Amino acid sequence: MEISTPYHSLKKLSTKKLVFISLMSGLMCILAPVSIHIPLTPVPVSLGLFAVFICSYILEPVSAFLCILIYIILGCIGLPVFSGFIGGLNKIAGPTGGFIFGFLFTAFISSFFIHRFKDNYFIHFLAMFFSLIPCYILGAFWFSLQQNVSFENAVKVCIAPFFIMDFLKILAAVFLGNIFINRLKKAGITV
Repeated sequence: MEISTPYHSLKKLSTKKLVFISLMSGLMCILAPVSIHIPLTPVPVSLGLFAVFICSYILEPVSAFLCILIYIILGCIGLPVFSGFIGGLNKIAGPTGGFIFGFLFTAFISSFFIHRFKDNYFIHFLAMFFSLIPCYILGAFWFSLQQNVSFENAVKVCIAPFFIMDFLKILAAVFLGNIFINRLKKAGITV
């Protein structure tokens, strides 16, 4: 009896899956740097989370996790793929680094439920919404450590101002994600 490990899952990645992981990592690198700074918070509004959700629609959970991991590695080695077209370890070590690592959990969780309940758009919405919880917690915790503020203050500064924007990103991702999946199906492409 063979025991399945994450390494065995990686060995089973087909060339087509690797291509899609690469394409979705590229999408992350294109969309995530686009950001707008808003008053009263050092955390910018970016398209990174929206890109994570689109990747979650296209890729299965392990592939979505790998996609985000590749994006993070590219940013760590200095490519300007993080919000504000910044790269390097300073961004990861900075106040918003926890949110970047939180993308890993958001991608895996949302992708898991999206692919488990393929035609239930309400569950897709809920999956994306609840997949934000670990991202929010990790991001606020890291911010509170970096800025030497309480976790409660970090939530007020880093999460509360973005809640409505994140809600809108989820709605857009559900709408566009289903369009992308349907177009791939019509083209006879399965990931």
